Amino acid sequence: MESEELSKLIRDAVKESLSHEDEVLGKEELRDLMHEAVVDAMSTLGIDARSPMDVQKDMQFMRELRLTSEKIRQKGILTLVGLLVVAGAGAIWVGIKHLAG
Repeated sequence: MESEELSKLIRDAVKESLSHEDEVLGKEELRDLMHEAVVDAMSTLGIDARSPMDVQKDMQFMRELRLTSEKIRQKGILTLVGLLVVAGAGAIWVGIKHLAG
């Protein structure tokens, strides 16, 4: 969900509450309205706000996945550099042997 869609959702919720000018919303009613808007926004993002522990586990998994992929990339680059150094050293060695022999 883009920020524009989230802003529209919140504006709609506020407009709905303001459309009842003669009706004063209590603190609980306003809280419930805002809670519903947040739950709707999170649902649109594919997040089940009614199970926060699952959301936390998903976020932790995504963090671990990101960190692991960064480590794999770093080790891959290091391996590639090592391979190029060894190949270069081998080429120099073969060149020296060819000239000497």
